[in-house]
Amino acid sequence: MEAVGSIQHLRRILIEIEGLVSSYSLEERTSVCQLLEECVRKVQGIGTDSPIPKTLSEAVLDRFSFDRWRIFTESLIGHMEIQELSVQSLIWSYLQSRLQKIQALAFLLADPEDEAELRDHLLYWYVESKAEWFQFNCRVNYTTVRGENPDPVLVVQASLSSHTLQVLEALFDEQEITLLTDFISAPLPNALLLDSYRQSNSRA
Repeated sequence: MEAVGSIQHLRRILIEIEGLVSSYSLEERTSVCQLLEECVRKVQGIGTDSPIPKTLSEAVLDRFSFDRWRIFTESLIGHMEIQELSVQSLIWSYLQSRLQKIQALAFLLADPEDEAELRDHLLYWYVESKAEWFQFNCRVNYTTVRGENPDPVLVVQASLSSHTLQVLEALFDEQEITLLTDFISAPLPNALLLDSYRQSNSRA
């Protein structure tokens, strides 16, 4: 009976969450979906021997696996009500190309001795993803300002790009992310600050 009561309590919580997120933006709702999916994966993993990523390469391959992103992308496609298979194909092609690139880096630099180099490449990848997100977001916003509906594919790509940033940010400390974000708006002076910060950390 105790287990049944706990399940009923969880159902009430989920109903409350559903009511709360109804007023959220698309990006906020997809973030909530990701949190719930992560919770499901953790519950499913209780009592199993699922390996916990130990190296940076393993962490990247785990967080950027297609299975993890498939559920997230399907939720975006469903929310945007994209039913045409040809349009869905554009989204899946974009996702696969992005995942394949970062997975290739993690595979090539899987040796623990290469972790510093992999970290450098991930920082470059973050800058690239941030710049891409700026472009997607700008196009979506300007289209909306003109009173038009933005391209659904563009909206999904913007959400995928935003989520890429969130996943990458979890691999770095807050100061690195701040310096990288500033770097995009003022590349040269902030590149020197980032290099100085990382060198001081390596000596610590």
